[in-house]
Amino acid sequence: MDWTWGTGHYLDLVCHDEKLELPFAQLCADLLEVVTSVENPGVEARLHYDRWRALFAKQGRGGLGKSELLGLLGELFTLADLVIGRPQRDITFWTGPSKAEHDFQLGSNHLEVKTTTARNEVIVGIHGIGQLDAPAGESLHLVVHQVTASDLGVSVDEQIEVLVSSGVDRIALYDKLSQAGYDWADTAQYAQYRFRR
Repeated sequence: MDWTWGTGHYLDLVCHDEKLELPFAQLCADLLEVVTSVENPGVEARLHYDRWRALFAKQGRGGLGKSELLGLLGELFTLADLVIGRPQRDITFWTGPSKAEHDFQLGSNHLEVKTTTARNEVIVGIHGIGQLDAPAGESLHLVVHQVTASDLGVSVDEQIEVLVSSGVDRIALYDKLSQAGYDWADTAQYAQYRFRR
């Protein structure tokens, strides 16, 4: 049998940190999707790789505690409520991760999201008087998610995948999560926290 080998280009990626296996697998899947769907795969692969590399560079800041994860899950619930089923999947209006005054800013409407595990009453913490002030001529809405810890509930990672599978750009979402302090190396620890609304 005669084997004839041609020449070509390939991309070789390796992950040396086993704690980052999940996001690394998603990076590989994202790159594979890009290079098989564009005319100039080398350029697009490089652009996507650079975006992902910048994202990984933001990691290692200590992760989130339970109450911070709970707050993030509430924001992810709200984000899903706002984008799923709509043609536009842009998430730039989610401003909570950048520590803006309010968690979401949609034109003249601002949303402040609170998440609580209280069962018999709804009590939320307000961080500063400005958190409940709307800019002049604009409106502020308080969104409260009341959740219960449950093995049948959803973890932050699962809610992230709900958003990605609905069409939200994975890298844009991961960038927002990194801004919020979400550390991919702690996903196993985060997975133990599951809540249902």
